[in-house]
Amino acid sequence: MTGFEPFGRYRINSSWEAVRLAAARLGPGVVVARLPVDRRRAAAELHRLLELHNPHACLLTGLAGTRLVRVESVARRPRALAGPDDAVWLRGQWPVAELALPLRRRKLPVKISLNAGKYVCDSTYWALLKFRQRRGWPAKASFLHVPPLSRRFTARVLGEAVADVARRYLNSRDWETGR
Repeated sequence: MTGFEPFGRYRINSSWEAVRLAAARLGPGVVVARLPVDRRRAAAELHRLLELHNPHACLLTGLAGTRLVRVESVARRPRALAGPDDAVWLRGQWPVAELALPLRRRKLPVKISLNAGKYVCDSTYWALLKFRQRRGWPAKASFLHVPPLSRRFTARVLGEAVADVARRYLNSRDWETGR
């Protein structure tokens, strides 16, 4: 699982806080990393981590200035990272309804999104899906946008929610077969 470092007006990035706390809830074997807020460096670091750990699933998270959790269903081809023959859109490889279910059970506002933005989140999601397209793994690959920290969306609430999403996959039999 990944989150991002602080940027702009966000001195604390809720995505990093969420995955850091989620990993503590999930226990050993879960790898978390804080990615830089830079398209090329984030993609390079993500690829390095994928090669190093060879995960069955990769859940990326990022901060979006909204008051809900967005399950990103697609990534758009970024000019900085893609070649001219690459598809314009790549679809996430984790059913969005499956991702949204544990969030809705927690009574969190959730939106299935068709636009991961035009910043580092979208390009990093693209880098993950393009890696998967080339290599055939990880079996599950998706992206969650979490809101900034607030009274409603505390680090604990977001960490528990991200842990629930990851646990849903870990408790399924999909991880045994690599699906």
